[in-house]
Amino acid sequence: EQVANLYIGPLLNTPGGAPISTVDLREPDLERHRRFRQALEAAREAVLEPGDAIYMPALWWHGVEALDDLNVLVNYWWNEVPLGADNPFHSLLHAMLAVARLPADQRRSWGAIFDHLVFERDTDTGGHLPADLKDVQGSLTGDERAQVRQWLANQLSPKR
Repeated sequence: EQVANLYIGPLLNTPGGAPISTVDLREPDLERHRRFRQALEAAREAVLEPGDAIYMPALWWHGVEALDDLNVLVNYWWNEVPLGADNPFHSLLHAMLAVARLPADQRRSWGAIFDHLVFERDTDTGGHLPADLKDVQGSLTGDERAQVRQWLANQLSPKR
């Protein structure tokens, strides 16, 4: 819920491959990054001792600082859903290209469609369709997912 207060960017050219906040956590410029105050108010801090570990849920923004001269920090990105070709970050970038600069009324309409078909998946959005017409609104096999990826690749390829 603090993502708007973190001053995120760049998205593609990042030091570690993942989007970062541009705010210096040790010395935040709160005049330049005024909303960062709200992020700090919501922040939690943990100091780990030797042998300690901490679990950060997926998409939780965090900063890490070594406090001693000698440190070993081990990071492991774990996700119960393998991302591979279906990485949501790719969809985010494409949505930024395709939707983010549309007029406000169209963005709201697309937002409602995304909310219904993507973010409210606990409902059966394809329940009104016969099984053979559900395509991505139903459960897909691995081969069917590959077919959808290929369809998308074809759609995204420059037309000659």
